[in-house]
Amino acid sequence: MMSPNREYSRLSLARQIDTFWMEADHFERDVHILILSTLDAAKSRLDEELTEDSAKISKLLDKATGDYAEHLSDQLAEINLYFADQERFLLNMAVVALASRLTHSLRQMSRSAETFSPREKRQYAGGDKSEFERLWIEFKERFGFEVRDEVEHVSFIEPLREVRNQIVHEGGLANPYKQFKDVGLSIGDSVDSGAFNFDDLLDKGFSIKYPQFVRGEGSSAEVAISQEQLTAMTVSAVALVKWCAKRIRSCELAAAKADDEANPGRIVF
Repeated sequence: MMSPNREYSRLSLARQIDTFWMEADHFERDVHILILSTLDAAKSRLDEELTEDSAKISKLLDKATGDYAEHLSDQLAEINLYFADQERFLLNMAVVALASRLTHSLRQMSRSAETFSPREKRQYAGGDKSEFERLWIEFKERFGFEVRDEVEHVSFIEPLREVRNQIVHEGGLANPYKQFKDVGLSIGDSVDSGAFNFDDLLDKGFSIKYPQFVRGEGSSAEVAISQEQLTAMTVSAVALVKWCAKRIRSCELAAAKADDEANPGRIVF
């Protein structure tokens, strides 16, 4: 029977399972199956419904005349707008899901690293920094690499985060109305439309900074992510997670090797 007092090499044990690469694999799988495939299925269903509804109206329109024909034409335009808006919503929600899943994956790798690099439970929580900024600080302090210097890996993060926030916190409005106090008005004040510019009531910070993610103008402007933009974000997110997984994994192996060297006599296998 093997002695229970035998101490095995930490490096040998660490080499058995790469939990960080496993997390990167899980992230890539979830991106493609839970986010992109679900989006494709939903868009396909919308396309089917639009085709069915358009065909019904078009069949009636072929025989209609006068006011009824005009009514049907308006109805056809309305359902096209409706389904276009539904597709916009689906793409926007996919971005929200991507940002949430990315944050979860990076945090999961951080938690897995506590076996060789402990952290205080609330050390990197709170403050006025974004969740990604806090993670980059944590990775720098615990693992010694600066994610923010890797422009090719993180340049997509801030647009992704701000788009996510605009969708979640502003209901997808690109130019939400400012608060009354921010434009010098109080509830009940009357506005002379001839002397007041209504655009002054709109917060255009997002649409000015990210016009590529905006459809429409003025108060009707909406956050609208294209399929191409979503694809680019997912490719960048997968690359970032894999890069972080490799860097943290190298820290784990280095820590295990250093611990073995400090404790000679362990069994290597």
